[in-house]
Amino acid sequence: MVERERGKVAIIQDGKVTAEVSDLGDLSHATVKFHRGAAYVVSRDGWLSRIDAASRTPSARARVGQSSIGLTFLDNYVAVANYEPREVVILDLLLREVKRIPTGSRVVGIKAWGDRLAVALMDKDELWVLNARQDFGLEKSIVQAGAMPFDALLWQEQYVVGFYKEPVVGVLDLKSLAYHRVELKSEEGLPILKIPHFGQWGVEAQRAYLPIPGSPTLAQLDLRTLACQHRVELPGLPVFATLSPDGRLLAVNYSGPQENLVTLLDPETLKILQNVEVGERVMHLRFSPDSKRLYASCYFENQVKSLSGVPWKVEGMVPVPGPSGVFLVPQEEKP
Repeated sequence: MVERERGKVAIIQDGKVTAEVSDLGDLSHATVKFHRGAAYVVSRDGWLSRIDAASRTPSARARVGQSSIGLTFLDNYVAVANYEPREVVILDLLLREVKRIPTGSRVVGIKAWGDRLAVALMDKDELWVLNARQDFGLEKSIVQAGAMPFDALLWQEQYVVGFYKEPVVGVLDLKSLAYHRVELKSEEGLPILKIPHFGQWGVEAQRAYLPIPGSPTLAQLDLRTLACQHRVELPGLPVFATLSPDGRLLAVNYSGPQENLVTLLDPETLKILQNVEVGERVMHLRFSPDSKRLYASCYFENQVKSLSGVPWKVEGMVPVPGPSGVFLVPQEEKP
């Protein structure tokens, strides 16, 4: 659990906080990912920390920039995207710096597929593919890819990038390195004018669930064609669409007046099954691996809550100061 205001991560097991890791930097937009028995935390102010899963203690820390936005892994490397300085930073898994790659742009949408590393350059309207086998040299660049790329999704070998200034998504095949663009439209053929960060999408098999920014609407997309298949009206402005691992349930939280609410839907039909009052400002959601529990961080209550049952209801809570991101340790990464 990210403790947003305190620069800490709380580790919860069996319904209680069993450890805390401090001095992780500004965690207002933190990212936590797991790889080879460790959790890697990148802070908004450019600190990258490695937390050992067995000992639950920090084992390495490095300053990778003044403003960092995301990370990914390529076998024995971790790659970080920076806003400032405007570069990609490559480190080994113990956070020893290997290489810095200047880009001349804020870097977003960092994703790895095999030996290839794809990034989007927000200020240059370009996509770059770097190759780890070639000392992370530039293997392919797509110029004039679209107006201000701002995030990307990796689906199979497809690098799908969204643009801030036009209702288009770009699709870069990381196997063939072919690129094409698709206009993102509603069922009625109208353009979807703004795509949210892809981390807010729910993705399952060949479908994605897209919260429409500024609209009480959720759209279902076919990832093969990026065509809008269905839409549903929601009781508020959606933030995250979270799918259960078994694909049978979709959970949505909100900003604004409905920020205490979580809506549960059937992913097949987009029928609303239940609205649950969970707590004050639900920030993030995550299902348990068996899909039987839903964890929600309630920021203003300083609580992490768990929901279960039929109908779903709050059945447990753990005090955590200023909780935001919920990240589950994968089964293969547990000690």
